[in-house]
Amino acid sequence: MTARGSTPPVAAAALLMLVTSCTGASSDRSDGRPAPSAISRPVIDRAEAKEVFAAYDRTNARADTAMDDAAQGQVQTGVLLKESLAAY
Repeated sequence: MTARGSTPPVAAAALLMLVTSCTGASSDRSDGRPAPSAISRPVIDRAEAKEVFAAYDRTNARADTAMDDAAQGQVQTGVLLKESLAAY
């Protein structure tokens, strides 16, 4: 479990997937690496990823401080949301 206001591992993993977003393209090379034309650009760049984390942290911190179930539901779902709400 993470400290209140810190980024949970699930969110960090999801953001990492967005930033690195690989394609399932096949390889034309004998070494198994994708051909240069098969390499895609990330869905979002690092600056945008930092903005996503900052928005999450702000919303999460406000929700925790106010013990606001609805606000917490804007940035968390599933088991993580249930754990956060149980802490209230």
